[in-house]
Amino acid sequence: MNFIELPEPDGEVYTCTTKDLVRGVPPGTLYVQQAGDGGGWGDPRKRPAEKVAEEVRGGISVEQAREAYGVALDKKTLDLDEEETERLRGR
Repeated sequence: MNFIELPEPDGEVYTCTTKDLVRGVPPGTLYVQQAGDGGGWGDPRKRPAEKVAEEVRGGISVEQAREAYGVALDKKTLDLDEEETERLRGR
């Protein structure tokens, strides 16, 4: 989800809309922006399994790795299950 917020020093938070022209921003206001990830390029099941495992350690879930990328990981250790990954990827 994409958004831009301006938390002001008094605690009020202004959430910007798509084409806001924001004026009169008080000193001390923060600029907070969250941008969603891109959709990627190419077949996700061709992404190197080791790279997907790194992404799980960085935040995506074991379930997402399995469903989107065809990569099987041990839920406790996050070790790559090469045999199951090959089966999921139809090799």
